[in-house]
Amino acid sequence: MPLIAELMVLPVPVSTPKSAFAAETGWMAHRMGEFEKSRANAGVDLERVSLLSTPIGHITISYLEGTRGYRDVARTIRETPSVFDQDMTTRGEVLHGLSPEQQKQKRAPLDTAVLHREVQSPRQAWHAFAALIAPGRTEQWDAFCATLDGERRAEFDAFAAGAGFSAVCIGRYHGAGGDLTCMYLEGTDDTAALPKAVSRDGGFESWFAAEFAEIHGADLRDGLPSPAVGKPWDWVAGEPNEVPAPIFAQATALLGE
Repeated sequence: MPLIAELMVLPVPVSTPKSAFAAETGWMAHRMGEFEKSRANAGVDLERVSLLSTPIGHITISYLEGTRGYRDVARTIRETPSVFDQDMTTRGEVLHGLSPEQQKQKRAPLDTAVLHREVQSPRQAWHAFAALIAPGRTEQWDAFCATLDGERRAEFDAFAAGAGFSAVCIGRYHGAGGDLTCMYLEGTDDTAALPKAVSRDGGFESWFAAEFAEIHGADLRDGLPSPAVGKPWDWVAGEPNEVPAPIFAQATALLGE
């Protein structure tokens, strides 16, 4: 079956404490066998979750790979008689402030605009970020992504490989406070890797940086607009999985204590 790679975003209420995500990580890790049965049943081979603070609020970005699209995955998990999966829905109410019906509506994949993927096993370090799309720039964002996936695809693949990225997934999230570009980058957990790459001399790099600045109102060469501040979950099927530190030490102010 073909591999499907997707991004999903869920909002996080400002009242949700960091400790809730730490507790969630521990809860899932303690039930790893049940978790892996759940994901095998749903056709998921990789699940990585990043916690961010963005201009439109706190969110989680989930990057998933498997043999089924995330809409089917979410439906399978929601409809299974597994006590573990039922408990996950309940915990979603606590973490994301979403009722089961709201989770049903929001647990959907983003519009994946671009995917570069040349991964090997074991899977590599990663990070994710989000950037607010400036008002009136959505059509330019569409054109930018279409160009990356079209006429400049070869340049983009060479750029990603040269920057050390084995996977790059770009999608758009429609939030109540505006639209976000969401990006998953595999190959390093250095959040300065993309800014360094677009700062190099080259026609593609200059074009990428200029487009990003117009679309997002921020110079990517100065750093990511909203770097990841926590990795609540990092799981790959068939690999030894170490439970990640739930929240980065430098993010002590995010989401309360």
